[in-house]
Amino acid sequence: MTQGNITLNGSTFNPSSLLNEDGTFDESLLGEYVFTYTTFGDCSSKAEVVITINNICVPKSCAGDREISTALTPNNDGANDAFDTGLTLGGDCTVDVQIFNRWGDKIFEAEDYQNDWGGTVQSNAIGSSNKITTGTYYYILKFRVEGKVEEIKTGYFYVATE
Repeated sequence: MTQGNITLNGSTFNPSSLLNEDGTFDESLLGEYVFTYTTFGDCSSKAEVVITINNICVPKSCAGDREISTALTPNNDGANDAFDTGLTLGGDCTVDVQIFNRWGDKIFEAEDYQNDWGGTVQSNAIGSSNKITTGTYYYILKFRVEGKVEEIKTGYFYVATE
């Protein structure tokens, strides 16, 4: 390595090796990296390879630890009023959400979910005033990067409506 600070694995460079532990990319790593290969002997030679890291090459990821809602209290008091996937909205990642009741009935589904579901249900679902009732509910979250599922998380959360 004659310019920059990245590592080759044999003769391979993997841009995902530049990700931080939390799956983010340090923009300060953008730029040119120069490797010089030298062979010695009767026919010694020297070759220089330039690798340019730009925004097109930045690995995209939405994997990581998140604080997914464990409680939903849809009473418009500003706290836990909507189910939160822990994903920061915008950026390269989207999340698809499915919510199920304790009998396994799907009561809510959304692609590219915006952390805005406050416990409303379809008109044919059980509940009064199109709201879910107090109890335990289950979720399936599919985190996507550019449309491709990268990670699936499942779990449960408690709803208190009174």
